[in-house]
Order: sequence, then structure tokens, then C-alpha cells
Amino acid sequence: MKKTLLVLALFVISIVPTALAQPGDGPRPNRERLMAKLNLTDAQQEQFKKIRYETEKKNIDIRAKIQASRLDLNRLFDSESPDRSGIEKKINEIAALEASVKINQFNAWADCNKLLNAEQQKIWKRALAMKQMISKYGMRPGMMGKPSMRRDAPMEK
Repeated sequence: MKKTLLVLALFVISIVPTALAQPGDGPRPNRERLMAKLNLTDAQQEQFKKIRYETEKKNIDIRAKIQASRLDLNRLFDSESPDRSGIEKKINEIAALEASVKINQFNAWADCNKLLNAEQQKIWKRALAMKQMISKYGMRPGMMGKPSMRRDAPMEK
């Protein structure tokens, strides 16, 4: 029974963060629309590409470490007598790596924001707010106020 619970806990710990993970760039069509709205100069476009490249390169390395750490965590759970402190340490290590991916993404956003003029920054910040709203609530702009689209609304027959 204990082994079954450990396997189930391992499954939840390893799958949930992956299922909730947000890609760094988002869907291409949305990015392309945003870039068109920003009306970036050639120099700004080059800087954006450079920042995106450097951020993705860092995050690829970190994600590889996350995957390796998850394998290590699986091994700890599979041992004959799982080491509680070792498992907790590995979980904390994975959480720190996942946080560093998010921090890298934020730093890239902030670096890009510095390149923009005041009007472009307004558009850029609105896009971030929209992305956060979509990831938090699963809502898009046209869905506001429609009870059938809200999570807390009762189902209609």
C-alpha cells in the first residue's frame, strides 16, 4: 500500500508541473500579432530576437536539468526504503530550477520592455496582462461577462 501511494505521489509530482507549464514564447500567431501592433524598428526587432535566443538557450539548459532531476527523483521513490530528506531535497531542487525558468522569462520581458517607447510599453504591458489572465482564468477578451464561459457559472441545460 505504501509503495502504491509513493508511486502515485511521484506521478503527481512529476506530471502536474509539466501539465501546468507555460511555453516561454506562447503561440507564434499571437507573438506575430503583438509584434505587428508594436511596430518595432529594425534595431528593436534585432534586440528582441537576441533576447529571445539567449533566454531560450538558458532555459533549454535548465529544462534539461529539470528532466534529469525528475529522473533522480523517480529513482529515490523507487528505492526499497525511500529517503524522505533526499526526496524533499530533490523536490526543492526541481522547484528552484522551475522558478529560474520563470525568472529568466520575466527578465527577458523586462529587457524587451526597456527597448520600447512609452506607447509601445503600454501595448507590451497589456499583452502581458492578457497572457496572465488567460493562463490564470482560461479567459479571452470576448469571454468576459458571458456566464456560460466562466468556471464558477452553473452549467446550462
